[in-house]
Amino acid sequence: MDVPTALTEPQALLFIQNIVHKQVLLHKQVLLNKQVLLHKQVLLHKRVLLQKQVLLHKQVLLHKQVLLHKQVLLHKQVLLHKQVLLHKQAYLCRSYLYNKHIQKSI
Repeated sequence: MDVPTALTEPQALLFIQNIVHKQVLLHKQVLLNKQVLLHKQVLLHKRVLLQKQVLLHKQVLLHKQVLLHKQVLLHKQVLLHKQVLLHKQAYLCRSYLYNKHIQKSI
């Protein structure tokens, strides 16, 4: 900006007022830009936290699913073991009854 050399006092005051006004506008623009950047930073941070929360939630759900699956497998194993024991018991009973029947026949 060129500074005029011969100014009247009102012109000089207006010139200075214009410079101050431009400085104020520039300062307001800088503050607004800082505010926008800070807001973007906050939004990004919130998004990162939300993504971490979602990942943690998925991890918890997966862990619960694994635990439930293990519990189901263990339950199936217990049931299978009980079934095997019942079959053994039934076999022993049949063998006992068969042997008793054979002994009566003799």
